[in-house]
Amino acid sequence: MLFRSHIPIAASNLHWPCVGRNPNLPENDVPIPAREVLQFTAGRKVKAAVLKLPIGELPHILQGHCEFQGLILSPGFLSSEKHQAFPFASQADLGFHRSMNKILVACMLSLLTICGENVLAFGTRVSDPIPLWPNGAPDEKGNISEEHDTTKSNGDLVSGQRVIRLTDVSQPTITLYRPSKSKANGAAVVVCPGGGYSILAMDLEGTEICRWLNSIGVTGVVLKYRVPKRSGDEKHLLPLQDVQRALGLVRFHAAEWSLDPKRIGILGFSAGGHLAANLSNNFDQRAYKAVDQADQASCRPDFSMPIYPAYLVLKNQTNALAPELRVTTDTPPTFLIQTENDAVGVQNTLYYYLALKNANVPVEMHLYSDGGHGYGLRPSDKLVSTWPKRAEDWMHELGLLERKHQ
Repeated sequence: MLFRSHIPIAASNLHWPCVGRNPNLPENDVPIPAREVLQFTAGRKVKAAVLKLPIGELPHILQGHCEFQGLILSPGFLSSEKHQAFPFASQADLGFHRSMNKILVACMLSLLTICGENVLAFGTRVSDPIPLWPNGAPDEKGNISEEHDTTKSNGDLVSGQRVIRLTDVSQPTITLYRPSKSKANGAAVVVCPGGGYSILAMDLEGTEICRWLNSIGVTGVVLKYRVPKRSGDEKHLLPLQDVQRALGLVRFHAAEWSLDPKRIGILGFSAGGHLAANLSNNFDQRAYKAVDQADQASCRPDFSMPIYPAYLVLKNQTNALAPELRVTTDTPPTFLIQTENDAVGVQNTLYYYLALKNANVPVEMHLYSDGGHGYGLRPSDKLVSTWPKRAEDWMHELGLLERKHQ
C-alpha cells in the first residue's frame, strides 16, 4: 500500500517509495521527504514523513539514534500498491532475519519522538505546531470557515507535483524543522509561504524550503499566518502581527532551541516575500499590544530573503515602492530573486533593490530571463531553479552558516 496523508496505519505496513533526488540538496545528504504527513500509532500518535529515496541508495536510517548504528536498509521499489516489508541489504552480514522487519519499524516509530520532537529522516527534528497567540490572535473576528486545503484532485501541479493550498487560517502557528544536532549551525529562518494573501502554499513554499535549510545546517520555522485577507485589512496588518510575533518568539526562545539570537532571518515567497520585506522595515514598533515577555524580544530579522516577491510596488504605479516599505539603514541585509517574465512584475525586485542600495543596505539581486512565478525550489529545466545555491553562497559570505558555540 502506498500511503497518503493523515491515514492511521499499522507499523508493519510502512514502505519506502523511491523517487529521484532534488539537485538543490547535496548528493550525499537529505533526500526530499514526502510532502504529506502520515499519522502513525506506536504507543502514542506521532508524525512522520514517508521517505522518498533514490533507487539503489542504502541510507543509514537509524544512524545516531540507537544501538543499530550500522543497520542498512534497502529502499526497494514500489511500482504498485502491493505490500512490501523492509528488505535488509545484507541479512547474512547483519545477522538479522526477515522477521526483524516488524521489530525494526516499531523501533523506528518509538524513536520518531525524542525530547518532545518528531524525528524524521536523517535526524531532521520537527516540533509540534506552536500557537503564536496564547489567548487568540489580535483583531481576529473568527468569522471564516474551518481551515482547509483548497487544491482539487485535478489542481494545478508544480514540477509535476501537487501543492497544498491552505486557507481560512485563523489560528496562526510556527513549526520548527531542525537539522540533526551534528549539522546544526545555530542559524534560523522564519519561512513565509506565499499565496496572494488568500492561501498558503504550505509545502511548495514552506516545508520543502525547511528541508533545504536543514541540509545547510539551518533551522527552518514555517509560519502559518492568517489568510485570506480580511475585509478592511488593506495593509495586511494581521499577517504583519503574526510575523512580528513569530520572529520575536523564535529569538525569545533562542537559548532553549539552541539558536543564535543574532542569526535569525526571514524568507518569503510572493505575498510571503512582501511579508518578509514588510517585517524587514517594520520591526521597531509592534502592530499589536504586547501579550507576554516574548514581545520584549526584538522582531528585527538579521537577514531577509524575499523570493519572487509581490506587492512591493504600487499596483498602478510600478516605479514607486509600496508606502509601508520604509527602507532605512537599519533594514537588514537582503537577498532577492525574480524572473523577468514573472507575471507579478520584476519591478517588485528592481525598485526594492534600488531603495536598499540608496539606503546603503547590503543587498544581492539575481534576475533570470525565464521561469515565471511560484516555483519554490522544485527542480526544473529553468536556470532560476538553482537559486538555492546562490542563496547558500550569500549566507555563507555573510558568515551565517558558520557553526558557533551556543
